[in-house]
Amino acid sequence: MRYFIDPISSGIFAFDVEATAFIETAIEGGYVECGRAPTEDEAWDFSAAKWVVDPEKVAANFKAKAKAYTTAKRAMRDQLLTQAGLAIDPLQDAIDLDVASAAEIALLKKWKQYRVAVNRLCEQSNCPDPIDWPVSPVDLDA
Repeated sequence: MRYFIDPISSGIFAFDVEATAFIETAIEGGYVECGRAPTEDEAWDFSAAKWVVDPEKVAANFKAKAKAYTTAKRAMRDQLLTQAGLAIDPLQDAIDLDVASAAEIALLKKWKQYRVAVNRLCEQSNCPDPIDWPVSPVDLDA
């Protein structure tokens, strides 16, 4: 493959080495051969005729990755809160109906402690990375 960059749009074009007509047209059109495709953090420096790290792209990519990572962590937190709620509801019902066993009362307390801990995850000084995930009562009993 041979890679070219359009000096006007900065668009990257890749041609098979045997596509000589396309390559000749690109060169005649003022496209610059750039050797390879850029990494996500690079931009073509026309004056130096090379790929360089672009601080704006680095910052934008970092922000995008951090946002995606935070979104994934929140989704995990929400999933764990849902799991806790599904475990808590029938245990709380048993207590409300005065039919809960001592084991169910103890388990309800563990699940509520777990739910509070999950809900407070972003109060950790190192939130959102890494998150010190609480251990669920299911995993404690395993």
